[in-house]
Amino acid sequence: MSGDRTINSVLGRDCCARRRGSRVRVPITCAYLIASPSPESESNMPPSRQSISPAARTHLLCYLVTSALASHALTKTWRVDHVVESARIWLARNMMSASWLDRVMLGQMALKLSREHLAASRAVRQSDALTLFTNELTLNYQSPLVGQIWQRCSDSLKAGSYRAGV
Repeated sequence: MSGDRTINSVLGRDCCARRRGSRVRVPITCAYLIASPSPESESNMPPSRQSISPAARTHLLCYLVTSALASHALTKTWRVDHVVESARIWLARNMMSASWLDRVMLGQMALKLSREHLAASRAVRQSDALTLFTNELTLNYQSPLVGQIWQRCSDSLKAGSYRAGV
């Protein structure tokens, strides 16, 4: 389609923008595709993300609970924005996607499980928070605490206290 080529050829490194009556050139930092891509541009497309599987859902929940506990150990507050950002980081790192409902439900469940963990008098000390993650900020599955958290997450998901948003 000739319209696609026109759209694709208009995008360069800079874009003209109007600001208070003057025209300035600003760098393009993000471009959204509004037409179907041409066959030549398919090689430039980022790899597609897989939908999250039940096994990956358990790993994501474990990551969220562990990061919420580590964050609480360091700040003494429960931060919802931290759980949201942690979910984005995990999904991007593992090249997976989840619906907004999945992310909300897993985030709520992570905070619930984190609070239950602390209520059972299993406080996470600041020094313990460092051992929960590897140098690459992935979960340290060799940590006994991460193993306990993973088992609790797995049991909670199997018990049906979470329903996937499809």
